[in-house]
Amino acid sequence: MRSIGFRLGVLVFGCFLIAFAAAGGVIYALHITDKTIDRALDAQRRLDLLTEISGRISSYGLTAIAAANDPRLRDTQMKEAETAVYDSIKAFKPEIASAMQHADMPSAVNEMATRVKPLEQVRGGFRVMVRQITDAFGQDDPQTRGDRIRGAFNGFATMTGPYLFFLMQADRRGVDAAREDARSVSTAISRAALILVVAAFVIAVVMYRLISRPILAAVAEIRDAAVAIGQGERNVRLPVRNRDELGLLAVVFNRTTARLRRRETRVAIDRLALETTIATRTADLRAANDRLAEIDQSRRRFFTDVSHELRTPLTVILGESEIALAAKPQDGADPVTTLAAHATAFAIIRRRAQRLHRRVEDLLRVARSESGTIELRFADTSLRAVCCTAIEAFEGSTRRKDVAIVLEPSDTDVTVTGDAEWLRQVVEGLIDNALRHAKGASLIALACGVDADGAILSVRDDGPGFGVEDPQTLLARFARRASSEFVSGHGIGLALARWVVDKHRGHVTLRAAAPPLNGAEILIHLPLGDV
Repeated sequence: MRSIGFRLGVLVFGCFLIAFAAAGGVIYALHITDKTIDRALDAQRRLDLLTEISGRISSYGLTAIAAANDPRLRDTQMKEAETAVYDSIKAFKPEIASAMQHADMPSAVNEMATRVKPLEQVRGGFRVMVRQITDAFGQDDPQTRGDRIRGAFNGFATMTGPYLFFLMQADRRGVDAAREDARSVSTAISRAALILVVAAFVIAVVMYRLISRPILAAVAEIRDAAVAIGQGERNVRLPVRNRDELGLLAVVFNRTTARLRRRETRVAIDRLALETTIATRTADLRAANDRLAEIDQSRRRFFTDVSHELRTPLTVILGESEIALAAKPQDGADPVTTLAAHATAFAIIRRRAQRLHRRVEDLLRVARSESGTIELRFADTSLRAVCCTAIEAFEGSTRRKDVAIVLEPSDTDVTVTGDAEWLRQVVEGLIDNALRHAKGASLIALACGVDADGAILSVRDDGPGFGVEDPQTLLARFARRASSEFVSGHGIGLALARWVVDKHRGHVTLRAAAPPLNGAEILIHLPLGDV
């Protein structure tokens, strides 16, 4: 069995032959029709010219008869009528020459040649009539002039009438012959078209049965098999009838179906194993989530319990300090000496207790920040005042550690809308981090200013730096440096600072300090507008 490409080529070639034959027949028919129509139009045009010649000759004769009684018409209307007759005869001669030039048969040339002599006879007879009429105008008597003019006209009709009639009859026969040829061509075209339609139908039926129907049947089988595969049937197999492209397609389809069956079996086995693995991993993940929930609950409980247990004794210490400072001296004791002896100690106790109380409040804030129960109190706040208050809280610590805390001067104060207590707590936490973690540091510098994004507050030191590749990771809750040199703290100071700054619609940046400090630098960016 030949390939589908060859069969389709035969089909296309057959269609081309049919189309070529139809086109050739149409072109030939149009050519014959055009020639027939041209002959008919030429004959009709010559007939119209002959009719025009006859009419103008008659008009000339009638004008001459009228001029017999009115000689004034001789030089006007008769001259115009004579010129019109000669012009018509002159226009008819090129038509005969053109017909002889385009005639495709000797008989047609001879037929046109026979018309030259009669036309010359008509022309010569008209000249004779003109001379006779001109001589008739030489008579003085109008009646005699009229009789001679009528005689000349009748003589012209008798002499040239047969020739003019012959010319007109010849062209009438030409028109009738062209019409008959046109009818014959139309009949032949109709018969040829009918034969061509029947032949095209027969060829189309034969090509359909031999070429198209087998291909369509094979395609329909492949379509039905594909639909069955799509509906889940995996045991479909196509018959291989021919060794053409469709036969090869059936072989490939059968192999693909077999591979699909084997793959579906493997997928079912893999799915069962995957479901078992998912169930196991889901159970492990659920257990891990439960353990994480327990750890998180324990961590929250740790902050709450520690805060509660520390706040109670601190409250007592603060209360006793207030009582001692406000107590009167005992009898017999020097009040000044007693107060001087205890006032300094009580003041130190009170200051330390206040710092410890603030640390307890920090822990409470951390616990509350995770539950979202803290409310900030926003007001116009001076960043310079916040820094000064924070620096005062570390006077004793800085003297013992021999570390200087300085607030770098600025031309103007920076005012933001924020919670002064929380911002103070953030700055104190950053200073405390620098004192505890910046080993070997001798200077902690605070600065306030304004940049393109808003207010900026920086805390820098000349210590060893953050000690991690990406300092921003230290902002995460419970994040600590892995070095054994820094083991203190719970990793909540920077996280708390970031939480507070986020609530102020700002952000915190950790980076290495610029020379000459070259230590760690923490930048707090705050907006200048309302929060």
